[in-house]
Amino acid sequence: MKTLLVVPETGPLVILAVLLGLGTIAFMVFFLLHDKSLPTYSVIQYELAGTAQHARAMFNAWQTAGQALVRQSLYIDFAFMPVYALAFAALTLLAARAALGGAQTWGLWLALAPFAAWAFDIVENIGLLVALRRPESPSAMALAVSATASRLKFGLLGLSAFYCLGVTIQRLVTR
Repeated sequence: MKTLLVVPETGPLVILAVLLGLGTIAFMVFFLLHDKSLPTYSVIQYELAGTAQHARAMFNAWQTAGQALVRQSLYIDFAFMPVYALAFAALTLLAARAALGGAQTWGLWLALAPFAAWAFDIVENIGLLVALRRPESPSAMALAVSATASRLKFGLLGLSAFYCLGVTIQRLVTR
């Protein structure tokens, strides 16, 4: 893990983090615009639905056109996954390089968390797509697995973000 303190070099890593961060923001804006016509429920609410009853309420509100929009959003999300995962990993690695002592070691390991989040996002999307195949009787298991994977994904990304924020605050306070 100590190799991550020098590889990749900091200069290119900063450039990569900035470009991927901008890509992440661009995807988020795209999804906001793409999904804004969905009535009542958002795609994120669907990710966290967890039960067939909740999903059916969403499917009914969305109707066929909304369901197609959600399906399209989920497929586009597969392209978003590597962008946000690499952005979070790069930022976490940069923060780890700036951290001191045990916080640095913890950060080096935490730089892997966005990749686990990416894997959970894949599981989540597959489950949501499975549930969308039969809107009249969506798979309860697929929805439960998707909701769990979604929570784990958001938790890991949140952990990385809080780590970066914590290191930034620590560096500002100690200067």
